Amino acid sequence: FIWQGPDGTELFAVHLPKAGYGNAVSLSEDVDQAYKQIKGAIDDLLSRETSKSLLLLNGSDHLYAQLHIPHLAKELNKYFKDIEIKQGNLAEYIDYAKKTAKPNLNKVTGEFRSGKDAPILQSVYSSRMYIKQANERCEKQLENWVEPTASLAWLLGRDYPENLIWTSWRWLLKNQPHDSICGCSIDQVHKEMLTRFDWSGQIAQEVMNKSLDYITEKIKIDYLKKDELALVVFNPLPYPIDENVEVRIKFPKEINLNRVKILTIEGDEIPYQLKGYGLDYKIVFRPFGGPQFPEVNYADISFTAKDIPACGYNTFIIKAINEVKIFKEYDTDIRVGRDYIENKYYKISAETNGTLTIVDKLNDKIFKNCNRFVDSGDAGDEYTYSPPLNDKIIVCRLDNISIQDIGPAEATLIVSGKMILPVGLKPDRKSREDKKVECPVESKIKLFSEVQRIEFKTTFDNQCHDHCLKVEFPTNIKTDYVYAEGHFDVIKRSIKLPDSEGWVEKVYKTAHNSGFVDINNGKHGMAILNKGLPEYEIIPDNNTVALTLLRSVGWLSRGDLEYRKGNAGPSFPTPEAQCLGEYIFYYALIPHQGGWDDARISQKTRQYKTKILTKQLKNQPGNLSDKYSFIELEGDYLEISAIKKNEFEDKLVVRVYNPADREATGKIKLGFDIHKVYLGRLDESYEEKLPYDDGVK
Repeated sequence: FIWQGPDGTELFAVHLPKAGYGNAVSLSEDVDQAYKQIKGAIDDLLSRETSKSLLLLNGSDHLYAQLHIPHLAKELNKYFKDIEIKQGNLAEYIDYAKKTAKPNLNKVTGEFRSGKDAPILQSVYSSRMYIKQANERCEKQLENWVEPTASLAWLLGRDYPENLIWTSWRWLLKNQPHDSICGCSIDQVHKEMLTRFDWSGQIAQEVMNKSLDYITEKIKIDYLKKDELALVVFNPLPYPIDENVEVRIKFPKEINLNRVKILTIEGDEIPYQLKGYGLDYKIVFRPFGGPQFPEVNYADISFTAKDIPACGYNTFIIKAINEVKIFKEYDTDIRVGRDYIENKYYKISAETNGTLTIVDKLNDKIFKNCNRFVDSGDAGDEYTYSPPLNDKIIVCRLDNISIQDIGPAEATLIVSGKMILPVGLKPDRKSREDKKVECPVESKIKLFSEVQRIEFKTTFDNQCHDHCLKVEFPTNIKTDYVYAEGHFDVIKRSIKLPDSEGWVEKVYKTAHNSGFVDINNGKHGMAILNKGLPEYEIIPDNNTVALTLLRSVGWLSRGDLEYRKGNAGPSFPTPEAQCLGEYIFYYALIPHQGGWDDARISQKTRQYKTKILTKQLKNQPGNLSDKYSFIELEGDYLEISAIKKNEFEDKLVVRVYNPADREATGKIKLGFDIHKVYLGRLDESYEEKLPYDDGVK
């Protein structure tokens, strides 16, 4: 059949046999027995045949090649008159299938998520959630920081650290075989994954630091006084942003301070929040001696940096102040009360049960019962969520409410308490235990000045087994569809689920997202953003978005599940998949006007996932200005997924994609000299030369 992608691209595709990818696995050396297996596989293939090429797959997970296959193929040909058995590879099969395929093949669009004929095993999205979170941290660090900054430093004259970057990618990619990243292996496999994530992250961090150091060393700073430092704020994204900056400023010990001033390079004072100050030290590395640890005076500050240039930086002046007189607080859009926080976009109030009421000022809408924690039993395994027959749903009630970090730059609302949950399942696994255990939970909800985003940091201390914890956001938005970020695409899915009675695997209420889930009616909507939490569910009641935080199970696979027929793997116990202990989850909320595309939710999600980095400078020579943009993408809906050096030549790759369902045009503005521009492919080859002036249209 033909699989048509969202952009109209067509791909020749093949249905796997009903037996999966092993319809000719473990063939007997006895020709008669092998014939019976092959005959059954061929009959199945002929029932759906659309070409003269039939695929027999001799293998499966963890199996060696069978040495007798060449002889067996020769002998099997004596049993068939109109069919030739031939040993080959998948490329040969596809070539012959294309040549002999019937005309007007069926054209299919959309996702392949039906469990009618074969299990899809979609609960792997939430198995061992800590694996997904670690994977996202490494991916975003490499994509959003390491490759772009290394490429910009290369444009300025530094050698491109190709081997180090590839080493970091390789350690990460070794964690991405399907049973590894899906969290459905034995415990030891996942223990070793954490070490590889650490290795990948450490290498990436070092490359990023060196690249940023090289860039900042070329910035000319010649206007600082003795009691001033330059704070360079970097933005690796291809569009200018306003974003909160939280950083520890370090002055020499002889510069005393009890607060600071933040100034633009034009001299305008910026509101900020002093979160602490005192004595600290910094590490000074010397090429021909041991490190030094001089004492410094520090100030922890938070402020909203406006208009940080696209794929570039802006510089702010930090002036040390040491005065006895009382400092007058800045007046910004941040407001707080006993049980609420507020900025120009939202007002968030904590209710007596610990849920939140959110007022969306732009749309004059109110969302109630937000950030509600709901826990259910899970009698499934690492592959499949399966509720116990007599489940008990527990809605968390948090009764401790407080306000923290109050100031002109930010404010934090804290709700906390203890969930009283069953310790696990009863021995028959049909219901939850009567015995209960306390599981502390705390949610910190943060607003920044003039930033359209509500951030959540939720800590949960898991002390129980066999359960699933979700956080819910009722939207009350009437619509039949939900939008979820995918790979180079935003997927439109129906909220109504099909009847799956008689399917091999019942239809899942949950689905996958790569960064955000959005419900809207075209006039207004709500987007739930997350960091490494890929599973969500839409509950038709009030069109509630439920984000899975944790799923605790104790088996790699079981054969007695309500949602799936048979085993998906070996029945090994996996006690560490219960995910006991303390976990932290990061997610955010953006109520917005219009649809997800009009509200630029894709770009705002990437901004949320990209932590702002800074460097502190003194006066120094240089040839770069103190505010600069290397690359800027102009155009609605468009995204840049990669800025990197070409793997094979001294060329820069800028990969652009459009996740919206409409055509878009744009322009790439480059802050450096270019010689030629080409239209390239994903494999970084190129052919077509493009015209250019101030950008690429």
